[in-house]
Amino acid sequence: MWRLFEFPTHGEEPAVMHLTLHLANKQPIYFSEREDPAILGQRMDNSLTTLIAYFKYNSQRADGRQYLYHEFPLHYMYTPKDAWKPRRQHMSIGRMYVASAFVRERYYLRILRTVVRGAASFEHLRTVDRVVHQTFKAACITLRLLEDDGEWVTMFRDGPEFMMGRAFRHLFAMALQHITITNRVQIWQPFGNSFCDDLSHLIGTGQVVIPAHEADMDAELALDYGLYHSQQHLNEYGKSLAEFGMPHPVLDWANMQGPVVGNVLVKEEVGYEKEQQRELAGMMRQQLNEEQVASFDKLVAAVERYEQDPHREESQTALCLQGPAGTGKTFLYNCLCSHLRAQGKIVLCVASSGIAAQLLPGGRTAHSSFKIPLSNDVNAVCNITPNSNLGQLIQKTSLIIWDEVPMQDKACFEAVNRTLNDVCNGGERRIFGGIPIVLGADFAQILPVISRGSRQAMVLACIRHSSIWENLQVLKLTRSMRIIASNANQVFLAFLKVMVTNPLLHRHLQLPSYIRRVSTVDQLWHQLYPQQLLNDAVNRHDALIGQAILAFRNDTVNDFNDVLVDRMPGEEYRFEAANYVEVPEDAAGAEPFAVEYLQSISLASILPSCLRLKIGAPIILLRNLSPREGLCNGTRMRVLGIRRKCLQVAIMGRNCNGKNCLLPRIKLTTTDDDLPFILQRTQFPVRLWFAMTLNKSQGQSLEQVLVDLRTSSFTHGQLYVALSRVTLLHGLTLLPSDNTPNYTENIIYPEVLL
Repeated sequence: MWRLFEFPTHGEEPAVMHLTLHLANKQPIYFSEREDPAILGQRMDNSLTTLIAYFKYNSQRADGRQYLYHEFPLHYMYTPKDAWKPRRQHMSIGRMYVASAFVRERYYLRILRTVVRGAASFEHLRTVDRVVHQTFKAACITLRLLEDDGEWVTMFRDGPEFMMGRAFRHLFAMALQHITITNRVQIWQPFGNSFCDDLSHLIGTGQVVIPAHEADMDAELALDYGLYHSQQHLNEYGKSLAEFGMPHPVLDWANMQGPVVGNVLVKEEVGYEKEQQRELAGMMRQQLNEEQVASFDKLVAAVERYEQDPHREESQTALCLQGPAGTGKTFLYNCLCSHLRAQGKIVLCVASSGIAAQLLPGGRTAHSSFKIPLSNDVNAVCNITPNSNLGQLIQKTSLIIWDEVPMQDKACFEAVNRTLNDVCNGGERRIFGGIPIVLGADFAQILPVISRGSRQAMVLACIRHSSIWENLQVLKLTRSMRIIASNANQVFLAFLKVMVTNPLLHRHLQLPSYIRRVSTVDQLWHQLYPQQLLNDAVNRHDALIGQAILAFRNDTVNDFNDVLVDRMPGEEYRFEAANYVEVPEDAAGAEPFAVEYLQSISLASILPSCLRLKIGAPIILLRNLSPREGLCNGTRMRVLGIRRKCLQVAIMGRNCNGKNCLLPRIKLTTTDDDLPFILQRTQFPVRLWFAMTLNKSQGQSLEQVLVDLRTSSFTHGQLYVALSRVTLLHGLTLLPSDNTPNYTENIIYPEVLL
C-alpha cells in the first residue's frame, strides 16, 4: 500500500552535495554529438561549476572567505542559475570527488582545497607567503603538506642571518631524531661548516684538547666534533647517527681530557658555580620555617649516610614529602640543591610534568631523565645501562628529587626502581639503588590519567598502591608559604583545606562568596586579558607569564585560545599538519581516507591538525625535544619568529627564562587505543597557552587565574588544583555555570589521602 501511493521509502538528512574538482580550463562540459560548434564554444565560455562559482563568490564578496571549499555547503546553497548564495534554511554536507595520487596535479589541488580558506582563483591556491608557485605540488611542499627537504635547504642557507651554529646543530639533531629530514647526508655536507662554526673557536683556543697526531685533520676537526655533539643529543633518546645513515665521528671525543668533552651529563651536573650555590643556600636556609628545617635536616642526613657507605642496605634513604599546594616544597628542593651542589655533589631533579620540572634547578621530566617506557607495563625497565653516560651519572648521584608523584603511574616508579638497582648493583631489599630520593606529593591533587578508566583503576595506579610505598618514610609540610598572610587569605586557606578533608563538601560544593566572579566571557577577557596587555605581549617577554585561564576540557581550552589569538595584533600564520595513514598489507587495496577527514581528527594525544600563531603569542611544548636545553613536555614559551620549517621561541620559566630556541616540525603517531588505524602526523609540537587544562597547570604558581566552572570537574582533585594555583586570593576569578552559579562539583577520593 505504501508503495502504491508512492510514499517515500527512504530519506537522507542532511543532504550530501558533490563538489567538482578540476584543473583550470578542464571542467567537464556535457553535449550531444550534433551540438553546433558555435553554441558549444559559447557554452564552454560560460560554463560554471561549484569550484569556479566558489572562486567567483570569494573574489566578489568577503563573507565566505573563512570557510574551506568542503565547508561551503554548510553555509551556502548552490544552484546552476544563481551559483552560491547564503543558505536560509536546512543544511548540506560538501564532499569533494576523490583524486588519486596518480592523477598528480589534481591530487595536489585537492589537498590544497582542504587547507586554503577563501581561495579566489587557481593562482590564489598556488600562492604561499606571497610567492606564486608554478604547480600545486610545489605549493603543497612549501606548506609542508608533502615531505621534501627543499625548505630545509632554504632555511639552512639563510639561517646564519638569525641564528648561530649551536642553534643550527641542535635543530638538525632534533630533525634527525624526529625523522623530518629525508636526505640527511645531503643536508650535512653543504651546511656542516655553518652547523659547527662555534666549535672551531673552541678547538682553536685550546678549550678542547686534540692529540698531536690528529692535527693534520685541521679543517675536519670542527665537523667531526659537530658529529660528536649530534651523537650526544641522539644518545638521550637511545638513537645513533648510524640509524640515519650519517657518518660517525672519527675521533674518540668522549675520552679526551679537556674542559669541554668527556661525559657531558656528569660535567653539566658538576658545573655549577660552588660559591654562588653556597650563597644561595645560605639565603634560602634563613627563610625556611620549622617544618622545612626538620625535613631539610633529615634529607641531608640521609645523603651523608649514603656517602659514608653507599652499599648499606637501608630503606630510610627513600622519603616522601607530603604537603598541600603552596607549603614550600619547591622552595625546599631548591635549598637542598644549592646546599649539596655547593659541595660538588650531584642532585638529579625530575618531575612528573614539564611545567613542574621548570620550577626545579636543572629540572627535567621523569620520562626524559630516566628514559621511562611510555607503556605502563608492570614489568618494564628503563633503557639505561651501567656503562652509558646516564648510567655513570646515576652512579655518582647523591640525591634524587622527584616532584608531583601522585599524577604519575606507579609502574613508572617501579620501572625506575628496578633500573637503578641494576645500574647501582643494589640488592632486592634496596630502594632506587640505595640512592637517597625524596618524592614530592600532595595526594589531594590529580591522580594518574587512565584512558577510559574507572575510579578504582585510577586509585590502583597511584604510587600509594605500589610495593615501593611501604618502604618510604613520610615527611609532612602543613604551613602555607605561597599565599601571603592576611585575614582574607587565611580564610581562603582554611577553605582549601576543608574542601579536601571534610566529606560533607565532597561532590556538591558551595562556592565562597568572597571569591571574585564574572558572569560572561566578555567580562573574562576584560578581567584577565585586556586588549592593552595583548598588545604589549607582542614586544614584552613577561607580559603574559603570570596568568592563565584554567578549564576542565580540551575543547574549552581550544575555544579560549582561538578567540584570544584572534584578539592579538599582528599577522596570523596558519600551519596545517601533514597526515599519513599506515595501511597494513592485508588492507593495501582499500580506498584511502579523505584528506579532509584526517585533518578533522583532533585528539589530546597527538599534535594539532591546524596551528594558528602570531608573534608574541604564548605557547606550550607538547613533547620532550631536548631536556638538556629546557625543552620538556609542558615548557612554556613565547613566539619570537615564524618560518615554515621552524619556530624561533623564548622559554618562559625560572631556570631557562628568556633562552632562545628553535623548534622543528616533528612526526608523531597515534596508538592502537586512539583510533582504529595508525595516523602519522607531522606538525610543530606546540599549542597556544592563553588557556590550559587543569592537568597542565599542576605544580605551578600564578598571579592571575580564571577558572571556567561552566563545565564541572570530573575526577579527583581537579577543583582543588584549580583554586590553589594563585599566590593571592585577589588573583582568583571564577566563571560559574548559569544553571548553578553558587555551586560546583568537588570530586575527592578519600582513600588516597594522607
